[in-house]
Amino acid sequence: MKKLKALFYKHHRIFGIILFIPLFLTAITGVLAIIFDEVFDNRALAKLMIEIHTMEILGIEDIYCIIVGIGMIWLLVTGLVLSGIFPFKPKKTN
Repeated sequence: MKKLKALFYKHHRIFGIILFIPLFLTAITGVLAIIFDEVFDNRALAKLMIEIHTMEILGIEDIYCIIVGIGMIWLLVTGLVLSGIFPFKPKKTN
């Protein structure tokens, strides 16, 4: 079990570093799109924020969504395992 946790910790750390920028960018541009649209009533900036949010501006919106989604699920699973919420106890043999 210790080897599995060490492996999960290593992968969680690596994926966390790799996915930080896309997740941060997605969160910030999502919030800014709503602020520009609803508060400042600036549809042009809101549209630009949505294009950045979905990476439509680079033409990679389909693969970006899949990569960020799978990466987020992986971080969630490894984080839950590392947190100890679900303790794994080896079966006792008689």
